[in-house]
Amino acid sequence: MASDDKPESFSYPLWCEDVAVDRLDADRERSAFIYSSLSDGVDRFVFQVLGRLFAIQSLANEYIESAAHTYQTIWYYANAYREIWTPDEAKTAVSELRDCFIAIDEINHVVALAGGKPLYAYDEWEKLKSVRDVGRAYHISEVGRISATRGSRISSFFFELTMLKAIWAGYQEFTLNTAEVGDLFDKEIPNEARKMYEGHGFYLLRDGSGEVIGRLYKQRRADNHLVSDWRPYYYTTSKDFLKAMELRSLG
Repeated sequence: MASDDKPESFSYPLWCEDVAVDRLDADRERSAFIYSSLSDGVDRFVFQVLGRLFAIQSLANEYIESAAHTYQTIWYYANAYREIWTPDEAKTAVSELRDCFIAIDEINHVVALAGGKPLYAYDEWEKLKSVRDVGRAYHISEVGRISATRGSRISSFFFELTMLKAIWAGYQEFTLNTAEVGDLFDKEIPNEARKMYEGHGFYLLRDGSGEVIGRLYKQRRADNHLVSDWRPYYYTTSKDFLKAMELRSLG
């Protein structure tokens, strides 16, 4: 819930996440708060949950090293990915995001991040034939958080912030791709992130024959071997996202 009773030291809107609230209701309330803040020209926040405070802001140069280390940590410990990124690779991946938000904890460490870029800047955009207008399409590249923030719903805040910021910038179509399953080596475990995306109006992107479009990734994994996994693409429009969150259209 939004809070108007915030300490004087807070110069940005404060969102108090109540994890006991039903997830769909929380998504809609949270999105309305972010939507209203962005309409007022504010894009920095304080996120409070389970007795902890996180500053949420755009990535600044002073946090690139910390964000790169967090990037390594997120994807190494995520069972769906178990990827090994070198410090230089992680720094490049973070730096190449056109837009990137980070969460900073009480000891000034980055603990979560999310970002994206215009679809035409994504290396596989030509494969996504179902997108109607590439010039107004946006690709959500990263949404992740360290395991210590599990259960905080901070990923949902980041996802909604990234989406709404892009919608305010004029983008009308959105794509992302995510792990098919929740554990690289146990195909029976679902990827919970897919529920989050679907709950926000995303659906599987299909080609003209109805086949789901995906991407095969090859990456060093936690056992230091090269392993491949298939990740489906998701798609939505700004209209469908706003409808799912019960927000009015910008038009």
